[in-house]
Amino acid sequence: FWQALVPTKRVNLPAAYIVPSGWPQIIEKLRQHGLEFTRLEKPMTLDVEQYQLDHPKWGIEPFEGRLMLRSFDEKKQNARVEFPAGSVVVKLDQRAANVVVHLLEPDAPDSLLRWGFLNAIFEEKEYGDARVLEKLARDMLAKDPSLKREFDTKLANDKAFADDPEARLDFFYRRSPWYARQKVGVYPVARLSVDALAATHN
Repeated sequence: FWQALVPTKRVNLPAAYIVPSGWPQIIEKLRQHGLEFTRLEKPMTLDVEQYQLDHPKWGIEPFEGRLMLRSFDEKKQNARVEFPAGSVVVKLDQRAANVVVHLLEPDAPDSLLRWGFLNAIFEEKEYGDARVLEKLARDMLAKDPSLKREFDTKLANDKAFADDPEARLDFFYRRSPWYARQKVGVYPVARLSVDALAATHN
């Protein structure tokens, strides 16, 4: 038993979380934990808060049969997202609200993300061909002076980057619309405000 807990990180809680229907393994885990949720009866477009997760690092060895996600960078962003019918809304006005938070907040020590249930969000499904990327890079440099400054600074200060043609082309690909459309690293579980939660009942 712990007599006193000292938090190392705090998070402002939403009114609810929403899990897209395309993640049935996450929904099943919520059910197994006895958590209360409702399902969207029709597709809905909602204003939500989402996490963008980058630079993931996994454990070297499996733990209890799973490869644990050890660390990542995160930032919150506002987004307008369409959720399909069957997506589940998990409100925090329930007895096991703390369990909901520990499972669905990505940085919680025992989140489903850390346990490897959402590793697919870090996979790149498409890549850019070098012949296409070289022209793209030249066009981007010509049109965006701030991007050119960023690229030139990285070239001057990062020898490994400067010596790696693939890394240089990848620099531009990751800033292109094609990479953005893949939504690599976008955490699919979104946070709902009170107003967004109310909209799910309309």
